[in-house]
Amino acid sequence: EKTWVAAYDYESLANYADYLVVMTYDEHSEGGSAGPVASLDFVEESIKVVLESVSRDKIVMGIPLYGRFWKADAEEGGEAIVMSQIERISNRYKNAIPRYNEFTGTVSLTIDVGSGEQKAYVNGRYLEEGTYTIWYENERSISQKLDIMNSYGLRGPALWAIGNEGKDFW
Repeated sequence: EKTWVAAYDYESLANYADYLVVMTYDEHSEGGSAGPVASLDFVEESIKVVLESVSRDKIVMGIPLYGRFWKADAEEGGEAIVMSQIERISNRYKNAIPRYNEFTGTVSLTIDVGSGEQKAYVNGRYLEEGTYTIWYENERSISQKLDIMNSYGLRGPALWAIGNEGKDFW
């Protein structure tokens, strides 16, 4: 399978619900390999799986308002990081240029945290020295996900979670 979304019996769930919010993200997650939270292919494949057994007017497409980060050469990674924290990190590390990947429709940011400098504060602690890659959503990647939603005529979007967005989101 190309998506973990296929693990559920959506037809049965749809019999008891007015609509289903489908989590079309966490393609890469904590403890797993580094990569995008929700590439365009993963989002679309997730929608296709649910459409096999549920009508489009019952499907609400979930969109993440967070990213995940991995430290280079670490055994594990993928801890969640909210968009507002990513915005602060991007402002702190001026040499860190967000890169948009046309193929995946996602954004990543690589930062080098050096010794002796004020380190970024993330999830209640300062980052250790090293190189980190953060995969996340921005206006462009979210717009493309909304295009997928509209192309399939789905009921609408759901955002996980309000309050995670940066100051410029709305």
